[in-house]
Amino acid sequence: MTTIIVDPEDLGTQTGTWTVPTPDFKPTPIREQLDEPIDPAGHCCVHDGRPCILFGDWDYAEDWSGEFVREMHPFALIGAPKITVDAFWRKVRQAATDRDLNQNKREK
Repeated sequence: MTTIIVDPEDLGTQTGTWTVPTPDFKPTPIREQLDEPIDPAGHCCVHDGRPCILFGDWDYAEDWSGEFVREMHPFALIGAPKITVDAFWRKVRQAATDRDLNQNKREK
């Protein structure tokens, strides 16, 4: 199940079912979810250069550009260009690479 980070400052999380996770719950980083199958109800798209998945029938959307998957309002993706699953995973990998490069610059 996808983990949604609600507040990255305190790592408060909710799951897609909106149940509170157990205290020992650890969110799964996107790097460990690369190339997982995408639910057929999901539509890959790009919003402000970020790879996203819109689940229109569920009134739900995800932003895959961070370290963890983030929930976003599905209305934000109105008019967002759709992309193929392969292009989605390329964008996810590029976002991870960009994050790593920025982290390395901060550490220097």
